[in-house]
Parts: sequence; C-alpha cells; structure tokens
Amino acid sequence: MPSGARAHRPPDRLAARTRIAAPLLALVVGLLPGRFAASPASSEGVLPPQCERQRGEEYEPRGAATLEKLGDRFVLTVRCDGVHQIYARGVPGVQIEPFLGIPVRARYRYVEEVNPRTRCVRAPCTPEMERLLEITAIEVLTEQ
Repeated sequence: MPSGARAHRPPDRLAARTRIAAPLLALVVGLLPGRFAASPASSEGVLPPQCERQRGEEYEPRGAATLEKLGDRFVLTVRCDGVHQIYARGVPGVQIEPFLGIPVRARYRYVEEVNPRTRCVRAPCTPEMERLLEITAIEVLTEQ
C-alpha cells in the first residue's frame, strides 16, 4: 500500500460513534458539580497553547473570553486563532449566570469525567470520558 494511503475498513461501532460525536468535538460535555467523580485531566488543554497561560495548577485565557448558555450547560468561548468553545461549570461557590455574555477572564482547570448522556449505539458500550473546564474564579474585564 502506498505511503499515506489508508486501508478501507467497514463501518463498525467505533466509526458509528465517531460520526455521531463529530459535531461535538469542539465541545466537551459538563455535568453538575459533584454528581459524578471527576479526575484532573492531563496538562494538554483544549485551547491552543498560545491562547492560554498556566497559573500553577490552573489556566486562564490570554485574552477576553465570554460565558454563554448552551441548552442546560455553560460554555466558555475564547477567540484566539479562531473561535474555541468548551463546556464549563463552576466549582461550588462560583456562579456563572451573572457573567453571561460579558467579557471575562476565567481561571479554570481541566477535568475529565464520565458523561452519562452519551448514547450507546450498539452494546456493549463503555463509559465515555469527556473533558470540561471547572471554573475556579471569574473576573469582569472592563474597557481601558
């Protein structure tokens, strides 16, 4: 087979999941805090490295971000080398609602947890892990 060529594989369970999940690749499903065990994610984030900076164990976008509501979840939107969105939730004590639609700087950490909303196409189905942001602080940015 020539280099760079890919072998054709018949559709299987993984390919079906990929087709279903493809529109959601830019988003990671966030769940209500404390409902399911979350574990810290690896250091590789969802945003390009030039779009966020690390502050200890937490991260923040290098520029302004906005928080939006998408269905029953919150999304952090960062405009840097394109538009990047990732599902987010606040840690206990951090309310996101008051900051919707305004420029903010959010501090967050990446967590991975099981998403019970993932639908099984054909059994047996293993639990799907998803990455989301756990926001620890939000600061309103004002124009200068």
